[in-house]
Amino acid sequence: MKKFEEIEILRAFAILGVVALHALNDTLWNYNKALFESLAYCLNYAVALFILISGFVLGLKYRRDFSLIDFYRKRASSVIPPYLVFSFLYMLPGYLWPESYQGYSRPFLLSDAAAKLLTGTATPHFWFFILIIKLYVLYPFVVRLIDSRFFRHNFLILFICVLLIKFCWIYFYADINSLAGAGPSFINRLILAQADKSVFFYLIYFATGIYISGNTDSIRRESGERKYIYLFFVVMFLFAFSKAGKSYFHLDVPPSYKTFKDIFLVPVLFILFYIFLYRWSVKLLEGTSMLKKIMIVIGKYSFGIYMVHLLVMYMMGPMLGGMTEALVWAYCLLYYAATIILSIFFLKLMSLLPYSEFAVGGNIGAKRRN
Repeated sequence: MKKFEEIEILRAFAILGVVALHALNDTLWNYNKALFESLAYCLNYAVALFILISGFVLGLKYRRDFSLIDFYRKRASSVIPPYLVFSFLYMLPGYLWPESYQGYSRPFLLSDAAAKLLTGTATPHFWFFILIIKLYVLYPFVVRLIDSRFFRHNFLILFICVLLIKFCWIYFYADINSLAGAGPSFINRLILAQADKSVFFYLIYFATGIYISGNTDSIRRESGERKYIYLFFVVMFLFAFSKAGKSYFHLDVPPSYKTFKDIFLVPVLFILFYIFLYRWSVKLLEGTSMLKKIMIVIGKYSFGIYMVHLLVMYMMGPMLGGMTEALVWAYCLLYYAATIILSIFFLKLMSLLPYSEFAVGGNIGAKRRN
């Protein structure tokens, strides 16, 4: 498989966005909800970037002739063990001290724990694992569709078709909610959790990553063209109009424009933004700066940081007790930096344990001992 070093830099950008979102949630949200919501909306680029990278890496490794059994076995072994280990780590304090954790209560019910595992709700950010598992299941079918004669070199057509799927899902979302309300509570939780973070909302980024992996040379050439800069600012203006127009200028933004923004503008804006991040990643790799080394380390540990950073934040929660509105940004930056550093430190300690590759990933965990 051809190696793309810039992928580690892009992973770093993605995890920095995820941690920034959660750091702002614990600090800025208490003092300026409108600003927090605007920043949080923009920081949603991070999970979508992780999805795009996953599609890209899979597209490089598994393209035409590959064993489905081998593919699913490797995907399951890379995701399910760390998901289960850290789900139990997050659930344990929740069931021991339910008054301090949202979504937990006594007495302990096995059905409740099972529902949390099946829906990715052991902790707020683990819905991503359920999403990525569903995308892995779909991958063999999606890659064959993208490699078909109709889509192979027609990204615009692929983009429009995937967005139409997303539109149909949004259109029928209310019917799914009403269907869930008619069943048993356990089944309701499963249906609603899958509908809320549906695979169809993120399929566009997954498909884009797969497409890029099969057209890397042309994409690299085109990423430097200035037309993407102009297009980015046009889309950014339309996006900002819908957000700022309603929140700050109290303009009457029609609901149809919001639907257009969510279905079309946001994916276009994010993908154009990823072009900028890619170009920046290439520039970083050309030099020998300290920033390059830091970003590569963060990218290498990005999967583990995603899993452990909320645990670190829970432990650092008391440090926010003295926060005031005047110091909110200072606290936020300190909290943010400390979370990244301590997460990496925690992962390094875990990597010293035998079989740690099952919990923190094979690239940083201890090698399996026979």
